[in-house]
Amino acid sequence: MIKCKPGEKGMFLAKISNVSPFSGYKNNKKATSDKIIENVFKPGDRYFVSGDLFQLHKGDYVSFVDRLGDTFKWKGEVVATNEVADILNKFGSIEDSNVYGVEVKGAEGRCGMVALTLLPGSSIDWKKFASYVIENLPVYARPHFVRIRREKDATTSFKQIKTGLQGEGFDPKKIKDPLYFLHPAKKTYVKLNGKLYEEIQGGKIKF
Repeated sequence: MIKCKPGEKGMFLAKISNVSPFSGYKNNKKATSDKIIENVFKPGDRYFVSGDLFQLHKGDYVSFVDRLGDTFKWKGEVVATNEVADILNKFGSIEDSNVYGVEVKGAEGRCGMVALTLLPGSSIDWKKFASYVIENLPVYARPHFVRIRREKDATTSFKQIKTGLQGEGFDPKKIKDPLYFLHPAKKTYVKLNGKLYEEIQGGKIKF
């Protein structure tokens, strides 16, 4: 492990000691071992891997950047992508829901977005879908942005691929796929165009 310098980003590690012990996950040795690393800075020391990415600033001040793995943080809450996807899939007409977080200017953490692959010949009623999302998901877990994909993004072993989607965010200039935004005033999904994108990134639309 290499300690971060001011301006750099890195994983937050919590030292395990008698003062701050980590008893692990009940009846799950693998999950416990995955969260603990040993001999980090000196022989015998142990650290808890938080899964939180922080940025170090001068004066030892840190700020939250992102939640790594199959979760992300928005509005101070941790969003489990698989749980959100399971709920979205139950709406119907959906073959695959690939949920991930995207950056919004001026906001801490990442906002929910989903790449939907519809079943052949299917379409979505956006008003009904918005009502379903609002009714079944808390505000912080809702996919505020939707991207329609022709084919699902997955490996040959069916593991979802999110990195490329995250990198493209919700910028209509970069994305040729149909894009939609859960408009806070209209309470439904509307087509995301360049003007709307600029209003969101400029802070004119709050959600």
